[in-house]
Amino acid sequence: VQCIGVDDKGRVKLSRKAALCEAQGIPYTPPSFSSNRSGGRGRDGGRGGDKRRSGGNNGNRGKRD
Repeated sequence: VQCIGVDDKGRVKLSRKAALCEAQGIPYTPPSFSSNRSGGRGRDGGRGGDKRRSGGNNGNRGKRD
């Protein structure tokens, strides 16, 4: 892994992809995030969500008929 930064709280940001790019001689460009980012968990905090889209617990594993 490669250290790609340290935030204001002292947390170290590591990247495997950056290390692989450097080993291959390819410049690494970190992904850009918008300033209004919500963490990507949606309204329910990442704890389930809409069961209709995910297939629920009926054994379909997300398949639709």
